Amino acid sequence: MSPGPAVCFIKALRAVNAKLKMHYPESEELFKVVLIHDNSDLTSRISKNHNLEDIITPLCVSEENLIHELQENNTHLYLSAPPGLTVQKVMSEGIAAAIMFRRLSCVSSLMVMMSSSSPTVLKGD
Repeated sequence: MSPGPAVCFIKALRAVNAKLKMHYPESEELFKVVLIHDNSDLTSRISKNHNLEDIITPLCVSEENLIHELQENNTHLYLSAPPGLTVQKVMSEGIAAAIMFRRLSCVSSLMVMMSSSSPTVLKGD
């Protein structure tokens, strides 16, 4: 199973955390990821298969409880795979949200389309 854009993004966050720890060893302000799915076995398997247990907390949540769980976890940014139908719902509750896309021409590229009044694209290679 090849990693999707979320796995690539999480690995990048882990690298940023390592740099933050190096420059600010006392800081506890590091990136944390809650991987949400309605299948707990899948979230645990993704975390283990990609060796991301140190940054991912798996959370099994049904779609009808998603907004509540995001609020309970003090979520700062919700990232969704396409089609991202819940992104609009999440944004309407005041939580920043984005849909993640992978460019087909380059496996190592990651594209994040930020949902806002005027779309912004963040691209990392």
